[in-house]
Amino acid sequence: MVKNDLILKAWNVILPEYCLGCNKKGSLLCNQCYLLIHFNPTPTKNFLFQQDCLDQVLCLATYQPPISNLIRGLKYHNIKKISVVLADLLYYHLNIKIYHVITWVPTSKKRINERGFNQAQLIAENLAIKLNINSLALIKKTRHTHKQAQSSFQQRMHNLKKSFLINDWSPVFIKNKNILILDDVVSTGSTLNECAKILKKAGAKTVTGLAIAKS
Repeated sequence: MVKNDLILKAWNVILPEYCLGCNKKGSLLCNQCYLLIHFNPTPTKNFLFQQDCLDQVLCLATYQPPISNLIRGLKYHNIKKISVVLADLLYYHLNIKIYHVITWVPTSKKRINERGFNQAQLIAENLAIKLNINSLALIKKTRHTHKQAQSSFQQRMHNLKKSFLINDWSPVFIKNKNILILDDVVSTGSTLNECAKILKKAGAKTVTGLAIAKS
């Protein structure tokens, strides 16, 4: 893994950046492709099947090019700079109010070993810098589950059952706090809602879901 990281860093220095939408040289998201993003600036929960534990949901855009290209580039091609681009888009296009802390949907150790990182964590950490708030891993995943995007609604609910827990040191950062929790892509909202449920049980005052895209 270390060798691969060094190789990728070397290529990032040697090779120029190309737009993930159109391959134009210069940046990961060119001005023309930026204009193609279908933004969803209004907070809503109406598009989610599971949302009873969430106080609000903010979703940046629809899961289609170029947003889908950026997300896949981060998740599957290890282009970590994309997390900065996505954090910038969240910061400048959504009305993110004052929160005490931002956290993220955790992933399993198996997935971390495969990918080397949690893309939601990278985006959350970059966004936290802009919001001037703490970014903390408040939740841990207790077991590996199948990819939610490939599961039916019933399978999603079964997959998520007892798969998340609050980290032992987290309660002091949760009780009576307004918490922002980030995931890259939402479909039914079941994952965000399950995380919000355990945050609320741990004493969170409010929990707002934040997503890059709605599939």
